[in-house]
Amino acid sequence: MRRRFLTILLWGLIIFPTPFKASERYHDSASTARSIGLGGSVIAFPADPSASYWNPAAIAFLTADQILINVNRVSKLNYTGFTKYFPPSFGMGVSLLQPPGQTNMNHATIAMGYRYNSMIAFGSNLNLGKTDAGKTVSSFGFGFFFRTFPEYNPAIEVNNPVWRWLRSSEMKNKFTFGLVFQQIPVLNSKNEQQLAAGFSVKPWRIGPVIHFAYHLYRIDDSFHLGSHFNLYKNIELIAGLQDFDIRLAAAGMGVVFQDFCFDFSYSFHIQSFNFSLRLKLSQSDKEAAKRYRGKGVKQVRNNDFFGALKQYQKALAYDPEDESLNLLVAVLKERVDVRKYKIDSLFAVGKKMEDNRWYIDAFHAYRNALEFDPKNKNALKNIKKLKPHLDQYVNELFGRSKIAFENNNFAQAETILKKILSVNKLHQGANLYVSKIDSIRSSSFSEYFYRGVGYYNQKNYKRALQELNKALAVKPLDTEALRYKNLTLESIEFTKNEIERLTREAERLERGDNFVKANNRYRQILELEPDNRYAKEKLAYLKSYISKVVQSKFFKANHFFDQKEYQKAIGAFREILSIDPTHRASKDYLNRAQQLLTEQLDQRYQQALTYFEQKEYENSLEEINYILSVDNKYSLALSLQAQLMSNISLKNLASQGEKYFQKGDYINAQKIFSQILAKNPENKTALTYLRDSENKIKKRIEELFNEGMINYSEGDYNAAIQVWNRILKLDPYNSSTLEYIQKATERLRALDSIKEE
Repeated sequence: MRRRFLTILLWGLIIFPTPFKASERYHDSASTARSIGLGGSVIAFPADPSASYWNPAAIAFLTADQILINVNRVSKLNYTGFTKYFPPSFGMGVSLLQPPGQTNMNHATIAMGYRYNSMIAFGSNLNLGKTDAGKTVSSFGFGFFFRTFPEYNPAIEVNNPVWRWLRSSEMKNKFTFGLVFQQIPVLNSKNEQQLAAGFSVKPWRIGPVIHFAYHLYRIDDSFHLGSHFNLYKNIELIAGLQDFDIRLAAAGMGVVFQDFCFDFSYSFHIQSFNFSLRLKLSQSDKEAAKRYRGKGVKQVRNNDFFGALKQYQKALAYDPEDESLNLLVAVLKERVDVRKYKIDSLFAVGKKMEDNRWYIDAFHAYRNALEFDPKNKNALKNIKKLKPHLDQYVNELFGRSKIAFENNNFAQAETILKKILSVNKLHQGANLYVSKIDSIRSSSFSEYFYRGVGYYNQKNYKRALQELNKALAVKPLDTEALRYKNLTLESIEFTKNEIERLTREAERLERGDNFVKANNRYRQILELEPDNRYAKEKLAYLKSYISKVVQSKFFKANHFFDQKEYQKAIGAFREILSIDPTHRASKDYLNRAQQLLTEQLDQRYQQALTYFEQKEYENSLEEINYILSVDNKYSLALSLQAQLMSNISLKNLASQGEKYFQKGDYINAQKIFSQILAKNPENKTALTYLRDSENKIKKRIEELFNEGMINYSEGDYNAAIQVWNRILKLDPYNSSTLEYIQKATERLRALDSIKEE
């Protein structure tokens, strides 16, 4: 609120100034506390809004909007000015001043500065005044400003050694140069032209900045020397003199407090003080850069690279040292250049289409240009100019589409209507007729398409292809229907080749009296093609032999069951089911055996607990290891095993581990030696046994996986699952094994459904 009030007050001083007096000479005009303190040597110094008068080019480097007022030796307001920055390149300044030596003249300056790049700027100003007699005078001027500034864009390579030195980080703002041609007459101000040149240099990293300026008038000239030095981060000392005359010297200081800057100076020649106040009205450069950067991100997300480039260039103007911003601007500029080339090509195509009266094609060309640059004025202008011709052509096309519709030529009508809608999506007539065509086609297409998808999911590819072809006859370009047709054709080709391969293998196995594996091959054929008559006949032919094999294996499995060798019984029943998935007795016995095996393991766990409570740890561990050899995920056994190993002495553990290793029980050996190493990491014997156990386990897993793959490839899925389950006892989370067990299980389910049919 306080800042808003102060801003309104200062603007009031600009709009309603006190009667200012005009200048005697150029270097005496726009006299502010800072310019007086520096001896008038400010041609190459973009410090404050008074630069609008001294050198209009310099205001292009004033990135902060600010207002300045100055009070002279008689405590009168003799200068007020305002600058506004328009990123990335323009600065504007307005000044009202009362030069010394005059009583009845007001003087105003309006300036504009243009930043060519981070080092060079040009500018111009217009000066207006009025004499006591009411005579209006005016003049204008031109300014040039140069500063040394590093090149932070990594995409730009500087080859010239001198230029590379000027653009190095060591030369940042070490040298500036300004040149002004001022008071060029416009109205009633003849023979007052003035030329001023100046430069500043900072010879040392820590030390003063030295300013020098030379002003040339029609009748005389003057020299100006000044210096400023940062005493502290917010305090600056200034000093200067004119014509190298110590009597014309001045000195002062500047103090910065938040957004305020106070300048004081004292002129020894006229023995007077001057005071200036500058107020920064805009946010900091870093905050401004962040704001424009955020806008650039939004433009990129909206695919507007032209707008994004402008926003990032504005951000870079506030933060030119940010390497990421420099890189972003370089990358965006490359993309914009590519898009400009494409837009130019589209304009050429659009013009050609227009000349040939192909108005829809011309419209598309101009609209495609807008996709590259949504705000392209030429594209918008061309579309607007094209509209009357386009409307007439669309009306003609709509008439043709209605005729085609009435003649039941829906394909032709739809093609014409789509052309119309590509230009005007809201065309009521076109939308109405398209909906009519869609309604007619929708019912029949949906029926054919979903029926085809259903057959495809059932792997009945022949029927699926028939239905999908009917659907595509209604909607030839429907992407989903085309996709499913391609998938169906691929599946038909794969199924055909696979059936031929499996048939050859089955016949070879049959000739070798390997009827079980031959039976599996014919079942695989039925899995691929449920209606395959040859495979069904062969399965019926082999059924009597397979029944004898199944009966013999069932007798053996039942023997294991009666002997309470449930683990062996489970393996035997699964083997039977791999031969005949519909064998009901084996399914029942398998379920019972699994249930009884679980009860048996529970009993042995209770026995292990009893041994543990009696502190017979070795006997308890034997029971636990047996349980885990059958079910390696038995959580209670795993927990008790950990307790047992912590209670058994290292010597006994080592002995137990060696016994397991000699028996080939590498899992339990691995657990025991891991426990020993947890207690004694330096035990080399345990480390050797652990590594040998792990290598044996890896080798065994590889052997079992390959054995299972052989059974899987031969269609003996149950046998494959039995082998792979043995891997899971060694490594319960083996990803390849789990994946193939799932695949084999799915194939068994499919075969079950075929058998039941």
